[in-house]
Amino acid sequence: MKSSTDKHLLMLVHRIPYPPDKGDKIRSFHEFCFLREKGWCIHLCTFVDDPNDLPHTDTLRSQCITSSFHRLNNVHQKIAMALALCQRKPLSVGAFYNHRAQQYVNKVLSDYPVRAVLCFSSSMAEYIFRSPVLKSCFAMSQVLRASRRKPRLIMDLIDVDSDKWQQYASQSGKLRSWIYMLESRRLALYEKQIVDALDTTTVVSEAEADLLRKRTGGGWKDSCGAERRGHGVFPSGFQTDC
Repeated sequence: MKSSTDKHLLMLVHRIPYPPDKGDKIRSFHEFCFLREKGWCIHLCTFVDDPNDLPHTDTLRSQCITSSFHRLNNVHQKIAMALALCQRKPLSVGAFYNHRAQQYVNKVLSDYPVRAVLCFSSSMAEYIFRSPVLKSCFAMSQVLRASRRKPRLIMDLIDVDSDKWQQYASQSGKLRSWIYMLESRRLALYEKQIVDALDTTTVVSEAEADLLRKRTGGGWKDSCGAERRGHGVFPSGFQTDC
């Protein structure tokens, strides 16, 4: 698919958004369709955890300028999670990190005039944080980024995963409870890093927004105490055709 516009967007999704047959895939697919309808040229990097979804990659590929699909491998994920544990990172971040996916992200950001990067779920933020192309962005204010035509960095957390892991911990045995609480604490810190570093962070409901503010120490406010622009609620359930 060729581009006839400079509205290039890099979309990072932790599970292939097609077919839209369950919760998070429905939401990410609707976002994908909405962005295409608005004239964005999409570069898609996503992961396939179900072999039955592999035949659907062509459907998405035909609607993107470029795309990169990566199979999730249980052995690789376990090794990656063990490394994340040693590196004091959330296990879920390690589970979805792939060096070939990072290479694709870096290449798209270098080769195309990308105006926005949309991450779907917290684990996808790692590709932004590790990108040498975006490294300079984190030292800039939002206004300065815009003036220098740096990509707008957007995160759709959907909901607050760190809270879910804390709930799992309260319902589990000693060993699992320890692991789940560790994941909850590390994810809370990671979510704060995301909220502080990216231009926009959205969640699915006001309840999740309140929870995120509490768990990130009120990170949705600027130094003057005002609500940071662009952060807020983006509910599921909207309809769009693709």
